[in-house]
Amino acid sequence: SADGYLDPPKYPFPLYSNRSPSRLIVATETEIIDGIETENSFYRLLNREQQYESLSFPVPPGCVPRGAQYEVTFRMRINDSRTFKRVIPEFRAKGTNSWKSQGQWCPPMGGNRGWVTCTS
Repeated sequence: SADGYLDPPKYPFPLYSNRSPSRLIVATETEIIDGIETENSFYRLLNREQQYESLSFPVPPGCVPRGAQYEVTFRMRINDSRTFKRVIPEFRAKGTNSWKSQGQWCPPMGGNRGWVTCTS
């Protein structure tokens, strides 16, 4: 088991939008965390029209040995006044419709909640 950390992103590569016309960019905003002003760089999906439009990223097949299990933790927010209670990450093999999820729903999002931590 290992933790992975990334430097603040400058470009979305290797992440990409899985549908057109949505477009993935890197955005930056300042937020207060524990009373300290902190710059937060994040991926923003623009022009999203459908629920299934999301960001995607490739994982080289050699990095995923058979039977391996991974835990992914990320922060996410939905900028909408509505509350979304059924948000779940999907892990899908490229070129197939089969997907695997750990079945762990993220906490409710939207409704002006801001960033929410999700683990799956």
